[in-house]
Amino acid sequence: MKPRLTSLFRSWIYGVTALALLLSVTLTCRLLPFSHAEGDFWDSTLETVHTGHVSSTFLPDTYPFLCGLVYRPWGPDGIIAMQAAMFAAIFLVLRLVLRHGTASNRLATLAALLIVLDPDLLSSIPKVWDTELTVLLLSTLLLLCLSFRCDQAWPVALTGVVWGLGVAVRPNFALILLPVVYALWLTYGKETLGYSTAVVLVACGTMAAANAAAHGSVYIAQNGPYNFFAGANSHTQWALVHDYNAEASIAWALADRGLHPASLYALTLKPLYSHLAWSFITRHPLNWLWLGCVKLATLLRPDTKAHPLLTPAGLAKLATSLITPAWIVLLFLVRCLCRTDRIVLAFGFAYVLPFVLTNADPRFRVALDVLLLTHIALIGLRLRTERAAPVPSPKPFFRASSRAAGGAPVRENGPSSRGIL
Repeated sequence: MKPRLTSLFRSWIYGVTALALLLSVTLTCRLLPFSHAEGDFWDSTLETVHTGHVSSTFLPDTYPFLCGLVYRPWGPDGIIAMQAAMFAAIFLVLRLVLRHGTASNRLATLAALLIVLDPDLLSSIPKVWDTELTVLLLSTLLLLCLSFRCDQAWPVALTGVVWGLGVAVRPNFALILLPVVYALWLTYGKETLGYSTAVVLVACGTMAAANAAAHGSVYIAQNGPYNFFAGANSHTQWALVHDYNAEASIAWALADRGLHPASLYALTLKPLYSHLAWSFITRHPLNWLWLGCVKLATLLRPDTKAHPLLTPAGLAKLATSLITPAWIVLLFLVRCLCRTDRIVLAFGFAYVLPFVLTNADPRFRVALDVLLLTHIALIGLRLRTERAAPVPSPKPFFRASSRAAGGAPVRENGPSSRGIL
């Protein structure tokens, strides 16, 4: 075969082999029991099955709407198939990200395969939970931001679509605009404002279309004040430490004021949640800053609430909680940060910040783990390439041709030094 055809053939072989392995993994996950924790996602999924849309506007309903669409004709198998398809798509996107880091087809395939075998990502396949979709959207945004070029506009437009869909699925994706704008600035300089405006306009249209499809009309999820108050009251720390989530503190904080609402999700409570949260912050600013540290620790801690630490599942949770410390250590070992490193850092900061400001839970760390594992792989591949690159021989201090010709030696570098040598 010609070299180009050989390379293309090998690329297909690597891709097909990896997809076959992923298929076997997803089939194995199919043997796991289908899980739908009784809660809002499942209720909204069933409502979509029966009515075709979700009536509530408290939570973002794009993901349960998708679950309902596939559950109606195929039942649980439809949801698992959708999750498995997202899982395979994550692998393909990460492989492209790693290829962007100049990795070979073989190394990019192997590294992407190892990343998607994250235990939390695998265990999410048979569950009604938006982990797969969140990871896919975040990984795709990273790929697009790394693909920005001055002579191409389509990655910018596609970024608006993906970011808008991300905000429709998870409102905390709104802050991902920060690394997007940063990547635009690194690429387009003075034209950043125009491109950023285009991204926002496309995203608003995408988000409106997704919400209208799920709800029947355009809306914005109303759970912001609820989460804000969960992370800013006198019971927040106890709930984070003992319950791995601060939502339980809302009922206790309201009970302290003699309030016992029938539903904590009532939209009429939004002004009260905002008022109480801001009142707590203004009266106890140092305590609120400390709570931010507790939320960060909660996000990064092992999620052993359902699985004791000294069990196989608990040990897997412990292993995934070590990804962030390992990434931090690796950053200190890297001598300088390149453009890709800075963009990934911006993504990590923008992803973590909403949880520090509102409410945190170790379950929300899966997308961050995949992002940091991808960055670790990128750094490792870059260091491998730098080590394998041939070291250029030093330039001669004197021109050999001058000596061979019998003339006076002439200095190779620096200004002319006639009369000195």
